[in-house]
Amino acid sequence: MTINTFTSGVNTSFSSELNQNSASFLKAQGRNLIRQLQDRSVAFTADGGEWAEAYTDSDGRKDSVDTDNTTSIFDTDKYVSSQITQISGGSTVNTGSFVNPDNLFDGDSGTYASVDDKDTGEYIIGKTFSSTYVGYCKVKFTTNTTSGATSVKLQKYDGDSWSDVQEWTDNDLDVDTTVAVDDTIEGLRFSFNLDTTGSTADGYAYRLDVSETVDTIITHDIPSGTFSSTISIAFGTALVEDWESEADIQYKLTNTGGDDSGWLAYNEISTFTAFTAEPDTCIVKLIPKTTSPTEGYPSINGFAVFE
Repeated sequence: MTINTFTSGVNTSFSSELNQNSASFLKAQGRNLIRQLQDRSVAFTADGGEWAEAYTDSDGRKDSVDTDNTTSIFDTDKYVSSQITQISGGSTVNTGSFVNPDNLFDGDSGTYASVDDKDTGEYIIGKTFSSTYVGYCKVKFTTNTTSGATSVKLQKYDGDSWSDVQEWTDNDLDVDTTVAVDDTIEGLRFSFNLDTTGSTADGYAYRLDVSETVDTIITHDIPSGTFSSTISIAFGTALVEDWESEADIQYKLTNTGGDDSGWLAYNEISTFTAFTAEPDTCIVKLIPKTTSPTEGYPSINGFAVFE
């Protein structure tokens, strides 16, 4: 597919109207392509000019999401405009004799607080802090039991009492995920409930972080041959799940050779300096509104680009 741009007074006196009509058609086509990807994998045309991704998991249906270079939070079937940050300040809660408790709050997925060779019982680690709105919480933990069932609860504190946010149960647990909290709270903690049935059990707590509403990005790897090596015009669109007035979405195309389209408006036909090699990366930026943004807005289920 080739997108034509019209210049007023050269091609036609109705350039704005024609480009707007083309954009409306491409927007519908891109969103439908994302919907198809939500349902199943699809093959893109071999002669290039189209690309899309649906966030059926953190990597996407086509496995294009570069999670190491993505700051947006993945939530079930969408990416949201919040990023995980460490819990700052507050007081550590450690009623389970966890060793190295500070490792839970260092933002490092390779370090952990631990309880080892413990008998049946509840082992708690977390933090209390000043009243804060928390949209999402990043959690990572594992358990190791020789027998018996183990449950781990993520709990929140309202200033008076603790309540469950989510619970995981299995003999051996290995959890690394993001949980929606969506509440103004004064604490978060893990409650490890180890049932060893006559043996002993271990618990390892790696991450307990909260989210912050900021501009975030989703980085995608584009397969070779998708777009031309001299691309200079593009149209990008998103399938949006959560939206509010004054939010925005932008995107850019880049390659390892240094070509960069600059940030482009979504749902518009955009032109930029022609590339010298085909783009291999698409970066989507989710931009919350400036004043009193709603946590996680905007969020998108996928993104599509046409040349």
